[in-house]
Amino acid sequence: MLPSGPWRMMRHPLCPLIPIVPATSFSKNSFGHPLRASLGLDPEPWKNFTRVVALHLVLDRLLTLTITRQLCSGREAERDQIVESISSVVSEMPFARRIDVAAKAGWLPSDIVDDLREVNRVRNRLLHFSPHRKRFDETPEITPTGFKAFALRGHHAYYGLITAILPLFAEAADNPEVNPESGKDDGAG
Repeated sequence: MLPSGPWRMMRHPLCPLIPIVPATSFSKNSFGHPLRASLGLDPEPWKNFTRVVALHLVLDRLLTLTITRQLCSGREAERDQIVESISSVVSEMPFARRIDVAAKAGWLPSDIVDDLREVNRVRNRLLHFSPHRKRFDETPEITPTGFKAFALRGHHAYYGLITAILPLFAEAADNPEVNPESGKDDGAG
């Protein structure tokens, strides 16, 4: 499907299949349409495409927190000094490498690792160029039925990572430096 509008007639000279989208097309209300249309996606697969990217973004942060927590555990005395340093190094690692680290260290169950790998595989397939892909709308994971199965795996990975970092929140809730309300008598005693 070719996009409609003023960009329809402009084509890149080296690749006539890709329309040139002028900067004026990226207004607040129409930002997604030229991009969606240039990929040949209808609204529903476009929503699923953006959901894949958003899910990966969240899992990326949770995986970084999970690994940082594990690397900093047992180092309470120096934790403040090393957390930022370690999280900086971990966050610069490719997502697939972080999955491998967490898997080999035994910090995540194998089913969560498998789901993280699947989310990463789909995200990479969607976002990285492939000369063999002719259409995005045929990607199974962004079709309405395929996305449901993909989303279940993504949510499973999300809750697995949340479970892995829950102790961080419990520690913060009990730490008077982080939570001034901790340690106060609640009057029930």
